[in-house]
Amino acid sequence: MTAGKKRRGRPPKTDAERKSRNLTFRSRGDLRDRLQEAAQKSGRSLSEEIEYRLWKSIVDDDKSLLVELQKKVAAYELQRKLAADVLQRKLAAGETPSLAELLLAAGPPPDGKDENGETK
Repeated sequence: MTAGKKRRGRPPKTDAERKSRNLTFRSRGDLRDRLQEAAQKSGRSLSEEIEYRLWKSIVDDDKSLLVELQKKVAAYELQRKLAADVLQRKLAAGETPSLAELLLAAGPPPDGKDENGETK
């Protein structure tokens, strides 16, 4: 714009006033056509279809992470249970368990503090 010319139209909204922000990207091949077809089938606009699919992929990723975390927690709990069984057998047989066996069977402190008593 040249100096002295007044901008025409409505003044732009601030980021806080906007309901959504623009996201521009390039696509290859017939991606746009396929998204447009999917949007028509679902009753959404092209923009809504793209946003829906992006959010869905993020949620699916989050679900995958949650499943992996649940598997790790289950494995840890099983390991802890087995360690407790080994500890019980050693104590019943009059054997002295190792420090590692004692710690594993005991698990983490219930108050959320580490081995030094500091809050995690």
